Amino acid sequence: MSSQNPTQLLSRLRSATATAHATLDSSTNLEAITSSPQACASYVEKFALATREVFARIDWTLAEKLGLPDAPARLGRYQKLPSFHLGSNHSSLPCFIGTLYVLEGSIHGGKTILETLQKHYPEATFPGIYFLKGFGSENTALWKRFIGWLQSLDLTPSETSDTCDAACETFACFQKHLMP
Repeated sequence: MSSQNPTQLLSRLRSATATAHATLDSSTNLEAITSSPQACASYVEKFALATREVFARIDWTLAEKLGLPDAPARLGRYQKLPSFHLGSNHSSLPCFIGTLYVLEGSIHGGKTILETLQKHYPEATFPGIYFLKGFGSENTALWKRFIGWLQSLDLTPSETSDTCDAACETFACFQKHLMP
């Protein structure tokens, strides 16, 4: 790894995934997802399917190698999904980084879904509901540390390109599972 302005990675990731992010956001019907605890549970199960598929492509042991802040807490969040298990894939660093960029960004969507659901169904409970809580009051702080970590990475232009490709592939996986 080396020889690129580290802030370019975040800018390139945002640019590369902008269309996919907007498409997924616009297809997410918050009213339908939170119309009942059962509808929300169904959405979380679809999200879990996508997350399991994505996690099967990455090697979580790279978190330590790359110095990912709060790695145990981040992994613990995904382990709250129904039927979650870690894959044993030995992925590239760019695949890990691009995939994690999309996964970590999903924290904010989960929080919005949970807040809306709990307005109508404060006692709702189902497998995976705790996943929607993300990191609770720590969401913003962990996101900032994650972005700081991304900006500290020194990737080559080729690694940056591969990272963006992996992020786009991750969005495609979520679109496959979550879009009607």
